[in-house]
Amino acid sequence: MLLRSLSARLLVLTIFFVMVSEVLIFVPSVARFRMTYFENRLAAGHIATVALEASATGELEQSLTDKLLAQVGARGVAFHRRDGTVLRLDSSNPPQPELTINLTHPDVVRARPVDQ
Repeated sequence: MLLRSLSARLLVLTIFFVMVSEVLIFVPSVARFRMTYFENRLAAGHIATVALEASATGELEQSLTDKLLAQVGARGVAFHRRDGTVLRLDSSNPPQPELTINLTHPDVVRARPVDQ
C-alpha cells in the first residue's frame, strides 16, 4: 500500500490539516463579506432617503428619485421609522422584492432571509 511509510502518512495528515484550516478560515471570511455587503447597501439606501427628509413635502421629483436610486444601485428603497412612518423611494416601475433580509441581528448566523 501507499501509506505504509511514515513520510506518506505525514504528508497525508499535513494535507488534511491544511485543508481543514483553510475551510475554518474561508467560511467565516465569506460570511463576514456577506454581512459587510448588506451593511454597505443599507447605508447607501439610508443616505438616499435623507433627501426625502430634507424635502418640505416628503416627496421628490421622479427624475431626482431615479438619479438617487441609480447612484445607490437600487430599484427602490424603503426606510421604516420606529414611529411607524415609512420613507420610500421607488423607481417609476418598482419591482416586487425577491428576498427580504433582516439585519437587526448582527450575528452572521441569525441574519437570514425573512419569509414574506
